[in-house]
Amino acid sequence: MPKENKKRRELPPEVSAALKDIVRSCEIEDDYIRHLQIKTWKKLEEFWHGIQFIFWSEIANDWMTPAQGLQIERVGEETRDKVGPFYDYVINIYKSRGESIISALSQSIPSYEFFPDDADSTDDLTASQAKNHLAVIYQKHIKAKLQFIDALFKIYNQGIVFAYRYRHAEESYGTHQVKRYKREEVEKKKLTCPECGKDLEITESRDISTCPECNMQGVETPYKEEVTTSFVEEVPKERECLEIYGPLNVKVPYYAREQKEFGYLIFYIEKHFAYVRSLYPEWYNEINPDSGNSRERWARTPSTYSTSWRGGSEDTNLTSVKRVWLRPWQYCQLSENQEEVKKYLEDKFPKGIHFVIVG
Repeated sequence: MPKENKKRRELPPEVSAALKDIVRSCEIEDDYIRHLQIKTWKKLEEFWHGIQFIFWSEIANDWMTPAQGLQIERVGEETRDKVGPFYDYVINIYKSRGESIISALSQSIPSYEFFPDDADSTDDLTASQAKNHLAVIYQKHIKAKLQFIDALFKIYNQGIVFAYRYRHAEESYGTHQVKRYKREEVEKKKLTCPECGKDLEITESRDISTCPECNMQGVETPYKEEVTTSFVEEVPKERECLEIYGPLNVKVPYYAREQKEFGYLIFYIEKHFAYVRSLYPEWYNEINPDSGNSRERWARTPSTYSTSWRGGSEDTNLTSVKRVWLRPWQYCQLSENQEEVKKYLEDKFPKGIHFVIVG
């Protein structure tokens, strides 16, 4: 997860509460449909791993094998021994079929070739060659082959894939020097007439000047002047980064037919609470680990490690980070009593808003 823009701002409490209401409305509008989708995605995940004799447990709220189900029911070892091997011997045609499709589609990475605007122009030819060279370097940086295979895997098992592209600066990429400018006050001195206050010229011989009107010798008067200074700063280089996610990490409206109809996009991810504190130090004390008992949190936990049926979770040091993008027409969800909040959002964020909810 990339570090946030340093220009972030803290919203007024009433605006934050209104945005949380909008997000809550977006999350529950298709709650039952998403629940069915999650069940299907998790089932196909089990099939891929060769666990195909499974059933849905309302107690565990997860797909379980017969042996896991017997553990919950606390039956004897003799019964478990009879049932256990039943699910062990599986000819996994689901995974083999998926691997053959993924292998065929990932033989070559989709690419775009940059052509010159004018083939007779040397500058255009050089520019197109440079862009094609940069495209190859970019593919190496993001591990394009693995990313493409991961995207095909998610499409095969979950039917939809999302790519998150962002710029990230880090010293491991290298550093470069940048010339910076800043305004600062510098103390200087000038000669003034003690009688009339007129500024006097400083002669090259550094003799004390005399006021031509008052015939008084000038005195040095300190003053401050704002000047522009320059300095060289060593800054880390930036890279274009790409991350692939499936629908378990990203929620969009199920009824949208194309991207412009997405009124919202919610990106869920779990991170160690200490790492999140380092991203948002101004809210250090408010960020704490949570066990995460929500359905979305459970869905992103592999079934092998899920302990929801015990009433708890092992990932107690993690906290959920929810990043939300809203289009401006989503402000219309607010009621008439929240007209001032709606106007504030329309004035400050006329093209939409991106905000983060932790925990």
